[in-house]
Amino acid sequence: MKTMARKSRDAFTLIELLVVVSIIALLISISVPAFKRVRIQAKEVASKQLLTNLESGLESFRSEKALGNRLPPSASDAGDGFISDPFTGVRLPSTGASLLAYAMAGTDKRGTAGFRQVSTEASWADSLDNLYLDPNATRYKPFVGDTAMKQLKTIAETRAAGFELLPSNVIENQLVFTDLFNSPVLYYRARKAARRMITNGAAVGIYDHTENQVLTDAVKGPRRHLIKNPGYDNGVGVATQYPKTPDSLPGNPGPDAESFGSFIIDHDASGCVELPSDPNIVNCPKAIPHRAQDYLLISAGNDGIWGTTDDITNWN
Repeated sequence: MKTMARKSRDAFTLIELLVVVSIIALLISISVPAFKRVRIQAKEVASKQLLTNLESGLESFRSEKALGNRLPPSASDAGDGFISDPFTGVRLPSTGASLLAYAMAGTDKRGTAGFRQVSTEASWADSLDNLYLDPNATRYKPFVGDTAMKQLKTIAETRAAGFELLPSNVIENQLVFTDLFNSPVLYYRARKAARRMITNGAAVGIYDHTENQVLTDAVKGPRRHLIKNPGYDNGVGVATQYPKTPDSLPGNPGPDAESFGSFIIDHDASGCVELPSDPNIVNCPKAIPHRAQDYLLISAGNDGIWGTTDDITNWN
């Protein structure tokens, strides 16, 4: 009996090929967002480690008698609120972000405290009018480790990496610590004796949004930074309404909807409760900020916008 030889198949049919291509496309569509999220999470973890390193450095700075046993300033005490560029002598608007870098690493990145020469007496002051690079000054120490020093950049370098800054502000040489998303880490030192949460005009508060205003006024695509405006609090014992989360009221033109005050208020310490009429709003019988006795550190997070829920801070 004659048997027919079986024909071999050396190639896919068109239908089989389309099925394989569809499966590959499906796997890519599933895996790419997952990989992207993993990368973002890795940067978030590294940014948290950076803030922890900066916190350790600030505590080391505060423990030094020759530095006055206090935290470094986050604003200039000069009459015009400016500082002198340590390399050119040009008068520049100060930022808490840059003063943090000068305190932790020095203007030369080798550890000399960046405001004035370190004193052997406990008389070190916040005199920032003569911020300068002194090659003969005693090398003190970088107060932070390699984790933070690797993130030390000039404003020009952060701009090259994508951070946006208003073109009218010429602060290219100022050093800042940047998070892993290439935005400067903001630093605010508390005024512990103040009776209000935030400074607004002549009313002095525990924290002052203008200390980093050069940076928070920056344009970020179609959106602005949500802590650009101070917001307000009505003083001790007077209720103030805030959004439940920093960006829970998008587009709300009210002064508290997107503000520095609404971002830094401690809802628990302030006794805030949700409004029955609108769960996105809380009523706070008093306004107490997070970390009211020391300082705030704020990373803009993945979206690059300060004041949103993805920000990384030293209180959450």
